[in-house]
Formats: sequence, structure tokens, C-alpha cells
Amino acid sequence: MLQRIFVFGLCALVLPASWAEDKNLEKIVVNADPLNRGLNELMSPVQVLSDEELQARNSASIGETLSQSAGIHNAGYGSAVGRPVMRGLGGARVKVMQNGVDSMDVATISPDHGVAVDSQHATQVEILRGPSALIFGSEAMAGAVNVVDQRIPLNVQYNQTRVASELSSVDEGQLLSLNSQYSLGQYGAQFSASQRKQEDYDLASGDEKTLHNSDVLMQNLNAGFAWISGNLQAGFAISTMHNEFGLPGHEHHDDHDPDHTGHEEEEEEGAARVDMDQTRLDVNANWAMNSGPWQSLNWKMGLVDYKHSEGHVEEHDENEVVEAVDGHDDHGGLSTFKRKAVESRLSVNYQADQKNKGVLGLQLNNSDFSADGGEAIVPNTHSTGLALFALHSLAIRDDLTTELAARLERNRHDVDTSQLTSTHEEECEIDISQVKDRQFNHYSLSGGLQFKASDQVSVRSNISRVSRAPAAQELYSCGPHESTETFEVGDSQLDDESAITMDVGLAWQGENWLVDASIYRNNFSNFIYQQNQNREEDGLAVYKYVQQDAHLHGYEINVTRSWENGVQVQVFADAVVAKFDAGAQKDQYLPRMPANRQGLDISFHHYLWGAYARLTHYQKQDKLAEQETATPGFDQLNMGLNHLTPMRDGELKLYAVLQNVLDEEMAYHTSFVKDEVSQPGRNIKLGVSYLF
Repeated sequence: MLQRIFVFGLCALVLPASWAEDKNLEKIVVNADPLNRGLNELMSPVQVLSDEELQARNSASIGETLSQSAGIHNAGYGSAVGRPVMRGLGGARVKVMQNGVDSMDVATISPDHGVAVDSQHATQVEILRGPSALIFGSEAMAGAVNVVDQRIPLNVQYNQTRVASELSSVDEGQLLSLNSQYSLGQYGAQFSASQRKQEDYDLASGDEKTLHNSDVLMQNLNAGFAWISGNLQAGFAISTMHNEFGLPGHEHHDDHDPDHTGHEEEEEEGAARVDMDQTRLDVNANWAMNSGPWQSLNWKMGLVDYKHSEGHVEEHDENEVVEAVDGHDDHGGLSTFKRKAVESRLSVNYQADQKNKGVLGLQLNNSDFSADGGEAIVPNTHSTGLALFALHSLAIRDDLTTELAARLERNRHDVDTSQLTSTHEEECEIDISQVKDRQFNHYSLSGGLQFKASDQVSVRSNISRVSRAPAAQELYSCGPHESTETFEVGDSQLDDESAITMDVGLAWQGENWLVDASIYRNNFSNFIYQQNQNREEDGLAVYKYVQQDAHLHGYEINVTRSWENGVQVQVFADAVVAKFDAGAQKDQYLPRMPANRQGLDISFHHYLWGAYARLTHYQKQDKLAEQETATPGFDQLNMGLNHLTPMRDGELKLYAVLQNVLDEEMAYHTSFVKDEVSQPGRNIKLGVSYLF
């Protein structure tokens, strides 16, 4: 690996300087920041993916799209499903948003449930931590991901349409997209549509050629309208999403004959399939108040009607769903998950002077979750949330800035215990009379400090005390979960989970150099995780949600060398280690922690041309939790080239991306199905977009 990086870097240093001209970088505004600051003004660790970088990385899942960003990994489950893991934490500890409002899907219920956000039409994707993420809720304990698009056309200034198409070789993939924006005086309108269709993808060189049941169909449609009059902006958008995809690694085999031998034929379930539909309404209104210290009033609301069906399909008939799983009629067949939810956030921005500014806000959440069928292991639950939040930025001196954030929150879960039976009492060893509705009152605080030692060097530090209420699945689960091959049991008596998070960073920017490094540590009290109970139900190991103190610590580092001719070389690395601090598992590792990574990125930017090559080495992950298996290391090499052709009435862009150029077998340790589901083999993507 070190030899590869050395040769790779040597090639970069001898690239001809005459290839390029200077590149003027525009100010990148972080949309999720309520103070509307640019990326270089924030003291919290924030990353933004946009332009060619977003186009090259965009994939069927948001987890895979972000997986090459510092500190971000993918908890993948095939092509269609992938949730971001931030600094070793994922699931209910990472909030995924569309334009600052929660995705409101059921992705945190199970690792095989997709995240319902549309990144195909995104202008940028933002990764937030620290005070900037705290205001969005306790679900952002590890951080927040914000997918930004223009579905509500508040900033449309002229008419334009973009059409795009992309082909991929590894899965015979086809992508078509259309996005149109219209400015009609004080009105704005927007329409976009896309379809992604991928067949079973090819694996890296090996015995198997393709990964069965890894195909994907994704269709998105949305329309938005906005009205702008003086100091008032208001708009709404209606969007629909339809996804159909397979869950590779979800098939199981049953031996109904106790004398079965390896030479006898097994009875195999059909392929596991998901059919998902979502309708979403987004509303955004802004009023520029300009009254004394009060600058603006903003209201955002998202309303979601989500449903997906999941079940096994016989090989000879894709419309026929298997009626039972493992011979258990009560746990088999088609499962349907529904969620109707609303999130509303009202905030007011203030500015006392040039050095003092902030935001105050109120957030409301309301959600009805229901599930029916064999994998409906969480009873119907009505959840509500009410929160007050504040964020304040103060420039103490020209070289010293502080940022403070606070959030008071109340969460409540009302559970339908009528769905629980004596079977649940026996299998999950619970007393139904003790399964109660729960209400949690908790708070979070965060503070940051940035000191500019010179024009080139700045030091930042952030410390947070964050707490979150247990999620419904952690409180009330009871039943077999095929995607994790476990029998899950919740605990309705769980307490709040809290953490003290510390982050220290150093940035040095010279004329042609940029060094950015961060170290962090999270000390958890009552960390919620699944513990093996050393017994079985339905042939599956029983795992119960329990709490224990734990800690995580790690680092991220990026060193960049730029030349005036447009060539840039980056060396980067990240790592995280997580252990329990008490109990029977003291000093043991937490499960599914990401592997350490190091890599090299070489890019070239010109007015009309862009090219890059990125080599990442994933180390072997052998820091294992109980009953985990090691994950081999691998090298991931991706390359890309794009060209822009200005035209009389628009611009034409052509691009090519080569992924997994070395055709290596790749598995992420963060995935529940890493031993069954490898990542795609070598892939060539060819794309074209025309803007007019």
C-alpha cells in the first residue's frame, strides 16, 4: 500500500504545469446553518459535497454517496440501502434531512430499510457536527446530514432546464433526470423527475459473477412553487418517491428433515424484496423583519406519508410472496411498515451588532408508526416531540470567537400494547403489564471556541453534553429480525442516553498548503446497544437492548498541496476506536466499528476540464466485538474525468467515472451483511448533462 501511494504521489508531482489555469473558488454557504454562514466561517467540523465531487460520488444510497468523506462510512445493505455512520455512530444517532427537515422514514428501525431522501437533484450535501447539528434534535447526537436541492424555488432568478443521463457497466445501470426552474416575476416554479434502474451488480473477480437480488429501481418526482413579495418569501413542494429493490444476503435455508445431510436439497426462501412509496409536502416561509435586533423569521415544515412492503418472492413468480418464514406462521409472510409524520420548525434570527448574532427556535414532531406481518417486531407507536433551541455566535475579539448552543426537549412514545400476546411474554421474557408509554425530558448543551493564532493558523475546540431518548424499537422490539439474523428484545425501562463529546482541531493555511486535523472523544453514559442473551428463539440468537457506559475516540487529518496550475494533491486518514467502560464487557470493543483508512487524492481543475484519482486503503478490521468476524482490508481506487463545453444557449457536460479500478473484493465492517454481501466490482460510469 505505501508503495502504491508513493508512486501515485510521484506521478502527481510531475504533472505538467501548463495544463491548467487558476481556479476561483466561490463562497460555499451552508444551508443548514441558521446563521447563513459560509463554510470557512464555521468553527464546527462541517463538510460540504457539491459540483463535480457530488456528481462523481452520487449513488443509489446516501450512505455510499458520503462514504469517501472524512469520518463517514456506509452501513450498507446492497446498492439501495446505506445509512451514514459518522465517527463510528449511526442509526438513531445520525439525523438525515432533506432541506433541513427530517427524512421521516423508517430507516432507523432496521439496517435493511432505505433512507428516503432524493440526492439525485441535490445541489450539495452537508455534513454537520457540534453546535450546528445540535439544534436539529437529539437524533443528531453524532451529527446530521442535510441533502439540499431547489424543490422550493425561493432563489430562482432565471429560467433554466437541465437534462442528464448516465450509464454504468457493473449493473447495466441507467439514470435519467430532468430539472426545470422558471422565474415568473415575483413567482417561481420548479419541476424535477428522475429514474435510476440497475440490474444485479457484478462482483469483483472471483467464483461468483453477480450478486443475486441486488437490483434497484428508484423513481422521484417533485414540483414546487414559490412567491416572493418584498420582505416575504414563501413556497411549497410536493414530491413522490417510489423504490423497488432486492435485499441481497436476506435469503435463508430451512432444513425440515432432521436427518438432512449436505447432499440433500435444501428448501430455500425466495428473494427478499422491498416496495416503497412516499409522498412528501415541504413548506418554507421567510420574513425579513429588520426590526431592531430581530433580523428574520423562518418557518419550515415537512409532512410525510411513508409505506413500504417487504417480503420473500418465489424465484418462479416475482409477484408471489412466501406465506411463512422458517415454518412459523406468526412471524412469516409479507410485512408492511407505515409512518405518517410531520416536523415543524419556527426560528427567529437576531443580531445585536456585528459581533453578536444568533437564532431562537421551536420544533414540533408528531409521528404515527405501524407495522403488520412477520417482521413487525415493533408494536404500533405514536411519538411526539417538543423542543426549544438556541444558537449564539459571539466574536470576543478579532482573533477569538465562541459559539454556544442549547436545546430543551421532551419526547413521548405511546405504545399499543394490545398487539402484545402471551407468545410475546414467553419468547421475549417480558411482563406486558410493565410495558408502558414513556416520556423523556432532557437537555443538550454545546460550546465552541476558535482562536486565530495568525493569518495562517487557527485552533478550534468544541465540547457538548448531548442526550437522546430511546427510540421506539429500542423500547418495544420483540420478535425475529431476519436482516440481522437475530431475535430482538427491547426494554421499555431504558433511560436517556447521554454523551460528553470533545473535539479539538487545528487548521493551517499557507500560500499553497492546507492542513486540517481533528481529534475527538465521546464518553457515553447509558449507551444503548444489543447484548447477546446466550439463548435462542426460533433458531435465532436473542439480543436484548441494554445500556452500558462506553467511549469512542479517533482522529481525522487532511493535508493538501495546491499549485496555481490547478493541480492539487491530498493525503488523508481517519480512525476510530470504541470500547465499553463497565460491566461484563468492560474493555471489549463495540460492534461494527469502521476500519482505519489512509489515502491519497490527486485532482486537476481547469475552466473546462477536471480530473481526479483517489486511492483509499481500508485496513483490516480485527478490533472485534463479541461474536464478530474480522473484515479483510482492501484498496479502493476511483478515477474520474469531466469536460464542460459552453454553447450558445447553455452548456454541455460530459463525464466518466471509474470505480474500484483494481477490481478488489470490498466489504465494509459497518455492514450487518459484510460476510454475505460484497461491494460491486470494477465499474465504468459515463454521463452527460445539458443545461439550457
